[in-house]
Amino acid sequence: MRKDSLYSAHENELFFIISQNEIMKNFKVKKLLRHHLIIVRHEQSIAKTCMIIAISLVQLRSVSY
Repeated sequence: MRKDSLYSAHENELFFIISQNEIMKNFKVKKLLRHHLIIVRHEQSIAKTCMIIAISLVQLRSVSY
């Protein structure tokens, strides 16, 4: 797990807090954004803007890496 990404599960969704920099350089994250995105919203963090992405665990299991 990259130190600039935090993961936590809540009921049927998996929430990713991912820096914009991580999204730009990570193909797997781009693939999730493209195919499995449910919610994206911008949050101000102390040091940077982060994106919170909620992905259903059922959809996530169907992703082939």
